[in-house]
Amino acid sequence: GVEKLFTTIDQHNATIKALSSKLQDSQVPFWLDEMKQYGHLRALFLQLEGLEIQDLKDICEKLARRQDGIFVVMSQKEKEPNAVSFYAMVSDSVRQHIPIDPIAEFVRKEGLKGGGKGSAIQGGGVLADRAGFKERLVALFESLSTRIS
Repeated sequence: GVEKLFTTIDQHNATIKALSSKLQDSQVPFWLDEMKQYGHLRALFLQLEGLEIQDLKDICEKLARRQDGIFVVMSQKEKEPNAVSFYAMVSDSVRQHIPIDPIAEFVRKEGLKGGGKGSAIQGGGVLADRAGFKERLVALFESLSTRIS
C-alpha cells in the first residue's frame, strides 16, 4: 500500500531529475553562446525560473567544464518574483587572477545572503534593487577583467 506508493514517488522523482539534467545538458551550448567578453575575461549571467540551488550548481559546473570564466546563475521563485536563489562560480584558470570574494561581496551588497569557499558561492534572498542588478553585475565583470592581462 503506502510503501509501494512511496517507492513509485521516489521512482518518478528520479525520472524527473534525470530529465531535468538532460534538458540542462541540451541548453549548455546555447548558454555558452550568451557568454560575454570583458577584456580578457569571459562571463555569463543567467536568469532562470523555479530552479533549486542544486540545479544552479549543476548548471555552473557543466558550463565551467566547457569554458573558462565567471558564471552567475540566478533563479527567481515562481510565487515571489523578487525572491531569488543564486550560484556563482569562477573556473579554475580564472581563479588564479580573480577569487570568488569580489562576487561574494557584490551579492551581499545587493541584499542577498549566502556563502561558500574556494571557487563558488551560493545563497538567496530578496534583491534590494532588482531593476539595475544586471547592469551592476556587468560593471563588476568589467572591473574584474582588468585583473587579467
